[in-house]
Amino acid sequence: MFRLPTASSALLKKNYASISRLAVNQATRAFSVTPKVVMPNEINFDTMHDMFEKSVKVNASNHVFGTFKEEKGVYEWMTYAELGREVQKFRNVLAHHSFGHDDKVAVICNNRVEWAVVALAAASRGGHIVPMYEAQLEDDWKYIINDSDSKLVVAANEKIYSKVKNYVGTVGKVEAAISLDCDVSEEHSYKYWMAKVDGEEPADIINPSPEDLMTIIYTSGTTGTFVF
Repeated sequence: MFRLPTASSALLKKNYASISRLAVNQATRAFSVTPKVVMPNEINFDTMHDMFEKSVKVNASNHVFGTFKEEKGVYEWMTYAELGREVQKFRNVLAHHSFGHDDKVAVICNNRVEWAVVALAAASRGGHIVPMYEAQLEDDWKYIINDSDSKLVVAANEKIYSKVKNYVGTVGKVEAAISLDCDVSEEHSYKYWMAKVDGEEPADIINPSPEDLMTIIYTSGTTGTFVF
């Protein structure tokens, strides 16, 4: 198990700035555009949450995530402002689940926008994300969720949800489960909850400190409970 603390401001600025410049250079060559992006080394921040909040303000109209739509053959882009709004809404969802400082949300899904939304929203409530792969064994999910004391489980699809919903009250401290790819009419769906909180006032931010964890990562060597 590897626990990743919030890195120092200076280190994040250095590493993230170099990654951002590379991404911008690649985007410029690919799309023949010159986006005006404010680099993280131009922003003072102490935590990832702080960096994100300030980045949303200064880069509001810039693209941050692109999702490839096979049926259209193009990428659909999300701006920093749009991402900020999604994070605020999921922060409200977390508040509905009494998610607060030092709580953990387990996420079983591959790379996608919702993964980032959940992670950033959890950080904005002073909590942590515990990411896992869709392809992992269920025994691994159970072990990690139990060992991390995860309070909420977010599943990529209904197949995974059909398993993790049974963890509520039976595995560790799990109190609820949410499915990302599920119809908005289902009360356990991500879409249902995001629609439910759409008109609400933003939930309180619980600012993390630089010493707080943001992510708890279990390495690929995690095999579950040992028997002696």
